[in-house]
Amino acid sequence: MMNDRFSANVRQHLLNTANERPAGGQLEAVLDRLADTPQRPPLVARLTWFPGRVGPFPARAVRYALFAAALLAAATSVAIIGGGGGPLRSTVFEGTWTTTDPEDQSTMTLVVAAGTTPTVHFEDAFATGAACVADPVKVFTAEGTGRISGSILAVSFPDGGGCGLMIVEVGPWFYEYDEATDTLEASDGLAWSRVELGGDPSGPPLAELPAASAPTSQASATPDPACTYFPVGGAYRAPAGSLALTVELPDASDDASWSGLSDAFRVEKAPCLVGGPVRIEAAPITRVYIDLCNPAVGASVVDSSAAAMAILQPLGGLDEVGPTEVTLGSYAGLRLDFYSRPDFGTPGCPNERGRAFDGLSSFETERNATVHLLDVDGTVLALVTYWNEEPNPETVAEVDAVLAFLRIEP
Repeated sequence: MMNDRFSANVRQHLLNTANERPAGGQLEAVLDRLADTPQRPPLVARLTWFPGRVGPFPARAVRYALFAAALLAAATSVAIIGGGGGPLRSTVFEGTWTTTDPEDQSTMTLVVAAGTTPTVHFEDAFATGAACVADPVKVFTAEGTGRISGSILAVSFPDGGGCGLMIVEVGPWFYEYDEATDTLEASDGLAWSRVELGGDPSGPPLAELPAASAPTSQASATPDPACTYFPVGGAYRAPAGSLALTVELPDASDDASWSGLSDAFRVEKAPCLVGGPVRIEAAPITRVYIDLCNPAVGASVVDSSAAAMAILQPLGGLDEVGPTEVTLGSYAGLRLDFYSRPDFGTPGCPNERGRAFDGLSSFETERNATVHLLDVDGTVLALVTYWNEEPNPETVAEVDAVLAFLRIEP
């Protein structure tokens, strides 16, 4: 609060710096400079419009008071920003985070630099895995690059990581920010806590990590208005019946990127659905056809993932693995991996295709597929991965990354 001493100090400062008697030639110099000086903003100029008094207060006192108030406001802002308001961050992810390795109780640290594509440093203070078994110092480190899309941070580590003697592949890893708790939830289920300023985080200080440049765009328009192309990945959101599904599309591991429809959940590793190696579709289902090759035979009504799987699994012409219990998007369900044999398309399946669910593509002969059936608040959600080519480890890892942070909302 401004008091008499502060007001007096301001007044004395103005008097001490005033020059009441200009020296020779000084006035002419001032006039020359003022001729090239732009007019003051109206709010500033208005301070000189008071010729004598403003109500009961002398005009000079009003000016002093306004000047003091401005200084006080500036000091208050600095105090809020630098003190009680906490550190300024370019994103909610910027900073140092820690968690405990559940396997060996060691401390793990994640340092995220500024920007929407930040550099990321990972460190495990005591690694007990096979990658560091021969290293005398078992501190595992990895340097990566992140990409932020909404509340998701996706991190890739192109050079892998290790303790020194051996380099192993790392990631990609995904982290979701929880604003309510100011924590991160990793794709492996671990919760990461922020280390506030003044703490003692392991790993390099944040200032030592340079900020990477942000991409110009994460999604691009295409000639098909119903399709969006993701040249550098990003968040994809689309409806699946009465549900809304969101996934994080990663950077492609080769020349092929991802694209997706806007009016239905369907993403494919290809430029706008032209037939890439893999695609993922989702839709709520209420029945399963009891004959993949002849839907006219009939269908069974289902109200749970278990009921749907009980019909799907024994259908002819499939070499299946599973079913296994899974959890995707916080919802439990079942997964079935299968390969459709050559006899799958003969003699009854038209065009060597068979249909199991309404609203989703047919299965093709001699193709791999993965079916996830999830119980979502009374709805059975079918999430199907169709492999148009033989699955390879790189693409399988990308698909796993896409589904790792699946979000399902009404």
